[in-house]
Amino acid sequence: MSGGLYGRGRAPERAVMPLHLWPARDRELWLRAIAPTSPFADEGGERSTLRKHTNRRVQCSYGRWLTFWQHSGELACHLEPVSRISRESVEAYIRHLQLLGNMPSTIALRLTDLLVMARVFDPAGDWRFIKILGDKVRAQESPRRDKRNKLRGTEELYGLGWVLIEQSESQKAPNLVASMYRDGLIICLLALVPLRRSNFVQLRLGRELRCRDGSWQVDIPGNTTKTHAPLSFDWPTDLVLPLETYLQIHRPTLAARSYRWLRRAGDHLWVASSGSALTQMALYDIVRKRTKAAFGVAINPHAFRDAAATTLAIHDPLHVRVAAPVLGHRSLSTTERFYNQARSLDAHRRYLEVLSDLRKPNRKVSA
Repeated sequence: MSGGLYGRGRAPERAVMPLHLWPARDRELWLRAIAPTSPFADEGGERSTLRKHTNRRVQCSYGRWLTFWQHSGELACHLEPVSRISRESVEAYIRHLQLLGNMPSTIALRLTDLLVMARVFDPAGDWRFIKILGDKVRAQESPRRDKRNKLRGTEELYGLGWVLIEQSESQKAPNLVASMYRDGLIICLLALVPLRRSNFVQLRLGRELRCRDGSWQVDIPGNTTKTHAPLSFDWPTDLVLPLETYLQIHRPTLAARSYRWLRRAGDHLWVASSGSALTQMALYDIVRKRTKAAFGVAINPHAFRDAAATTLAIHDPLHVRVAAPVLGHRSLSTTERFYNQARSLDAHRRYLEVLSDLRKPNRKVSA
């Protein structure tokens, strides 16, 4: 089921119909809604000021809705899109998603995005029933799964990264050495700087990651972060030598690889074993694979963020508030944006101090 027309690991009934396969009228109305337009225009452009990521999510959700219609054999492309959106059809869609094992929160999000599209197609329509159904589905959500069985302290995760770095030389082939070294550096950095996957894989040499006066600095612009707030921090001192070793030896080894579907990594920091830039999904798989082998339980990259907050709460409760800027949880106001950008540097430095103290035996964390 992996690869092919429907994407990685997706059966036909779970696929997201790509925009170019949408019925012509649906595609026309959506493209009009997201296209920049004059403020004096009578219609169109109502979603042009929203972030691309937000519109992309809505587009994918609607593609999932169209797949539902196509799978049922009733996707009449000549119909107006609003004619497909009725209480009965939405209820059938909910049952379909439930049979596929979708969580209530996932289904509710699909309905939220369907409501957005309904309002794009017919702003004056009465679409309250979609919200009501979404609220009913969301109410069925069971308490969140306990993450504690998957949690590992940041010092454990960081230690795993170093083990991989140190053991990489035991690999027989140069590409295996480079891959293990890269994985170790990734896990070390995620432990110390638990970025979201999208920001982690976007790091590019000379852009988000720069060397200034012998020190490495990361600057991620706000238009690429979830909270719209820029992130700035020093590359951890303990990882400078591993970074430079990776750049001089292991990254070139990976970048020299060549496959049929290769897309050159260019200036991306992280290079996959295929020679392409590392994707979010590849990062997810790497971290889960390495943590599963080490701890017996697969830990995904997002759980590193839980580990960071938990580590601070347990070992340095007086400074637990620095977890917010470390994780990129910021105010969106202009004033707060600049204030927090400066504060994030101090927060990351304090967080690294805590972890440094934890790695030193018989030393208490300072208050």
